[in-house]
Amino acid sequence: MDLESIRDDFERRGIRQVKVAGADIDGVLRAKVISTEKFYGALEKGLRFCDVIFGWDIEDALYTHHGVTGAHTGYPDLIAKIDLHALRTPEETPGLAHVLIDFHGEN
Repeated sequence: MDLESIRDDFERRGIRQVKVAGADIDGVLRAKVISTEKFYGALEKGLRFCDVIFGWDIEDALYTHHGVTGAHTGYPDLIAKIDLHALRTPEETPGLAHVLIDFHGEN
């Protein structure tokens, strides 16, 4: 699926936002909703996503004595890459597409 066909499909379906979601350290999906324009840009260069999601527990309390991230790292951003194989436009959420993201180190 190329960018032009995604744009055409979103336009035809009236998609104006995309919910991007990736699994945290506990396997909980952490998501944010972005505009389609930001989504199109993220397809090319990735999307910045704070790595604090790898320092929270399932109730959003910070883990202590955790080496992955924390105050000692300053919670830097990760680059999230969009997995177009997981792109969905369910009828239950008109105007909103859904997609999974994969996290890739600091940038």
